[in-house]
Amino acid sequence: MLLAASHGQAATGFRFEEQTSVDEMRARIRRDFSEASTRDQVRTVFVAEGGATLKSHPRKGDVEKYIYDINLCGYYVWRWNVSADYRADGRLKQLYVNAEPVLGGAEPADPPKKGPFYRSDRPRPQAFKGEASLAVIFADRDADPKTPDDQDILTGVGPTRADPLNLGRAYPYRGEVWRSIFDGDDARVVVPYAGDCAAVDASILQQLGAAATPMMRSSPSTGGAVQNAPRPTTLDEAGVKSWLASHIRSDGWTLITADGAAVSFGGPAGVARLADGTLSALVRHEYYAPAPFGDVTSQSNLQSWNVDCKGRRMRVLTFAMFEGSNLSGPSWARASAQPAWDEVEADSPRGRAVKRICEAPATGQPLT
Repeated sequence: MLLAASHGQAATGFRFEEQTSVDEMRARIRRDFSEASTRDQVRTVFVAEGGATLKSHPRKGDVEKYIYDINLCGYYVWRWNVSADYRADGRLKQLYVNAEPVLGGAEPADPPKKGPFYRSDRPRPQAFKGEASLAVIFADRDADPKTPDDQDILTGVGPTRADPLNLGRAYPYRGEVWRSIFDGDDARVVVPYAGDCAAVDASILQQLGAAATPMMRSSPSTGGAVQNAPRPTTLDEAGVKSWLASHIRSDGWTLITADGAAVSFGGPAGVARLADGTLSALVRHEYYAPAPFGDVTSQSNLQSWNVDCKGRRMRVLTFAMFEGSNLSGPSWARASAQPAWDEVEADSPRGRAVKRICEAPATGQPLT
């Protein structure tokens, strides 16, 4: 499902970005809330001030959650999932941070001992430099995905710090999937990291040295302030080349097509051949001007393509849109495990991109 575009947040009061670790968030909740707190008070902090997306429980009227996503410079999408149980009088019964209870010394739930067990992968296409999906194994006692209150985490590991340079430790979360970082609900928007992503990239490359991957070496920075490139002066070859040189950061990316609206790049990781013989490639589009996509306006996007060269068709597995050029600013995403195949016309921009992908070596090299 495509995420909505608005993500208003008050200038003062609570800010999710100021809580840099799970421990800090838990301490903040213990300080600010108690069983005397009302639903309106909790919503004011997390939704009105913090800008979180409110999600009501599908079957329990006294349970809801507040989710907030932060793109840590393309390396990881951090999710705050704060959920609440309320009493009949509207007072707070319990608050949870990423599925684990906070108030009253309550302990996390024990891991489930009986199945059936299932695996789920939560796509995070914005994290194209790092962990682009989150995997969890969980028990679903009634084997019905529409009843999430009986889906409990068996194995699900996540970081403990919302800092791209220090994600803390790998922590095995326990509790309900619906309350966790592995839930399938979308926040209204994935907000950019408030820090300097260029400095983050430089620090990570310094740490990795010669072991750095091409993706980490050459991917443009994500997050931070929106950067909207001006329109090219002209749309002929000279004008587009000048625009690319002046405004688009594309080191490591290979220009594969250009038309009257945008240029397309193949990803630094190149093309990979899948077990079924189809190809996988990362494709980036940079538009000459902000373009509408439904209710969202975007000037760049990042797509994961699955290409069937023999059938002359392709499909988009993940699609992340960024408000600005160079994959900058707030982002919205959608993903599908089994999208429909689209046949491509050979002389269309998409058809030309597919042709380049099919002609490229399928061993991870750039599209040269």
